[in-house]
Amino acid sequence: MLRNTEPKFLLDTDREQRTGVSEAIFCLNKQVDQITSILEHSEEIDHRVLLTRLDANKFNALPACWQQSLFYDAPSQVAILGDHPPPSHDPGIAIVSAGSSDYGVCREAELTLAFHGVAARAYYDVGVA
Repeated sequence: MLRNTEPKFLLDTDREQRTGVSEAIFCLNKQVDQITSILEHSEEIDHRVLLTRLDANKFNALPACWQQSLFYDAPSQVAILGDHPPPSHDPGIAIVSAGSSDYGVCREAELTLAFHGVAARAYYDVGVA
Protein backbone atom coordinates (compact mmCIF):
# COMPACT_ATOMS: atom_id res chain seq x y z
CA MET A 1 0.00 0.00 0.00
CA LEU A 2 1.25 3.48 -0.77
CA ARG A 3 1.32 5.45 2.44
CA ASN A 4 1.47 9.21 2.29
CA THR A 5 2.89 9.53 5.76
CA GLU A 6 3.82 13.18 5.47
CA PRO A 7 3.98 15.66 2.64
CA LYS A 8 7.73 14.97 2.57
CA PHE A 9 7.65 11.39 1.25
CA LEU A 10 5.56 8.49 0.01
CA LEU A 11 6.68 4.96 0.90
CA ASP A 12 5.63 1.88 -1.03
CA THR A 13 5.69 -0.52 1.92
CA ASP A 14 4.00 -3.34 -0.02
CA ARG A 15 6.36 -3.34 -3.00
CA GLU A 16 8.27 -6.37 -1.76
CA GLN A 17 5.05 -8.39 -1.49
CA ARG A 18 3.97 -7.34 -4.99
CA THR A 19 7.30 -7.57 -6.81
CA GLY A 20 9.72 -9.50 -4.60
CA VAL A 21 11.98 -6.45 -4.33
CA SER A 22 11.81 -3.79 -1.63
CA GLU A 23 11.78 -0.12 -2.42
CA ALA A 24 15.18 1.54 -2.22
CA ILE A 25 15.34 5.07 -0.86
CA PHE A 26 17.41 7.20 -3.26
CA CYS A 27 18.97 9.83 -0.98
CA LEU A 28 20.91 11.94 -3.46
CA ASN A 29 18.42 14.83 -3.55
CA LYS A 30 16.80 14.27 -0.16
CA GLN A 31 17.37 16.54 2.81
CA VAL A 32 18.61 15.07 6.09
CA ASP A 33 15.26 15.78 7.77
CA GLN A 34 13.45 13.83 5.03
CA ILE A 35 15.78 10.86 5.46
CA THR A 36 15.32 11.03 9.23
CA SER A 37 11.53 11.06 8.85
CA ILE A 38 11.67 8.05 6.52
CA LEU A 39 13.83 6.16 9.01
CA GLU A 40 11.56 7.05 11.93
CA HIS A 41 8.46 5.93 10.06
CA SER A 42 10.13 2.75 8.83
CA GLU A 43 11.22 1.83 12.33
CA GLU A 44 7.70 2.45 13.67
CA ILE A 45 6.23 -0.05 11.20
CA ASP A 46 9.20 -2.46 11.46
CA HIS A 47 10.10 -1.96 7.80
CA ARG A 48 13.62 -2.74 6.54
CA VAL A 49 15.13 0.05 4.46
CA LEU A 50 17.85 0.18 1.83
CA LEU A 51 19.23 3.71 1.45
CA THR A 52 21.29 4.44 -1.66
CA ARG A 53 23.45 7.41 -2.62
CA LEU A 54 23.68 8.48 1.02
CA ASP A 55 26.95 10.37 1.02
CA ALA A 56 29.12 10.63 4.12
CA ASN A 57 28.15 14.26 4.77
CA LYS A 58 24.45 13.38 4.95
CA PHE A 59 25.12 10.24 6.98
CA ASN A 60 27.19 12.24 9.47
CA ALA A 61 24.44 14.87 9.68
CA LEU A 62 21.86 12.28 10.74
CA PRO A 63 21.03 12.17 14.44
CA ALA A 64 23.51 10.01 16.37
CA CYS A 65 20.86 7.38 17.11
CA TRP A 66 20.48 6.73 13.36
CA GLN A 67 24.21 6.69 12.75
CA GLN A 68 24.43 3.94 15.37
CA SER A 69 21.37 2.01 14.13
CA LEU A 70 22.30 1.89 10.46
CA PHE A 71 24.81 -0.32 8.75
CA TYR A 72 26.71 2.23 6.60
CA ASP A 73 29.27 1.57 3.88
CA ALA A 74 30.93 4.83 2.82
CA PRO A 75 32.48 3.69 -0.50
CA SER A 76 29.12 2.49 -1.84
CA GLN A 77 27.08 5.20 -0.09
CA VAL A 78 24.66 2.50 1.04
CA ALA A 79 22.97 2.31 4.42
CA ILE A 80 20.68 -0.42 5.70
CA LEU A 81 18.13 -0.27 8.47
CA GLY A 82 17.29 -3.72 9.77
CA ASP A 83 18.70 -7.12 9.03
CA HIS A 84 19.03 -8.54 5.58
CA PRO A 85 18.00 -12.14 5.12
CA PRO A 86 20.60 -14.87 4.81
CA PRO A 87 21.54 -15.62 1.20
CA SER A 88 18.99 -17.90 -0.42
CA HIS A 89 21.58 -19.99 -2.27
CA ASP A 90 25.22 -20.24 -3.23
CA PRO A 91 26.59 -17.28 -5.16
CA GLY A 92 25.30 -17.45 -8.69
CA ILE A 93 26.17 -13.86 -9.44
CA ALA A 94 29.64 -12.43 -9.94
CA ILE A 95 30.30 -8.73 -9.53
CA VAL A 96 33.50 -7.82 -11.35
CA SER A 97 35.26 -4.48 -11.39
CA ALA A 98 38.02 -3.67 -13.83
CA GLY A 99 39.70 -0.99 -11.75
CA SER A 100 39.72 0.57 -8.32
CA SER A 101 37.49 3.45 -9.46
CA ASP A 102 34.65 0.90 -9.89
CA TYR A 103 34.82 -0.25 -6.27
CA GLY A 104 31.97 1.93 -4.95
CA VAL A 105 29.40 0.95 -7.55
CA CYS A 106 30.34 -2.72 -7.31
CA ARG A 107 30.03 -2.60 -3.54
CA GLU A 108 26.61 -0.95 -3.96
CA ALA A 109 25.51 -3.87 -6.15
CA GLU A 110 26.89 -6.39 -3.65
CA LEU A 111 25.09 -4.80 -0.68
CA THR A 112 21.84 -4.36 -2.63
CA LEU A 113 21.83 -8.03 -3.54
CA ALA A 114 22.64 -9.01 0.06
CA PHE A 115 19.76 -6.81 1.31
CA HIS A 116 17.44 -8.88 -0.89
CA GLY A 117 18.94 -12.20 0.23
CA VAL A 118 20.82 -12.91 -2.99
CA ALA A 119 24.32 -14.28 -2.67
CA ALA A 120 27.01 -12.79 -4.89
CA ARG A 121 30.77 -13.05 -5.12
CA ALA A 122 32.70 -9.84 -5.78
CA TYR A 123 36.01 -9.57 -7.62
CA TYR A 124 37.55 -6.14 -7.35
CA ASP A 125 40.19 -4.49 -9.53
CA VAL A 126 40.81 -7.43 -11.87
CA GLY A 127 42.28 -5.14 -14.51
CA VAL A 128 41.66 -4.76 -18.18
CA ALA A 129 43.93 -5.98 -20.94
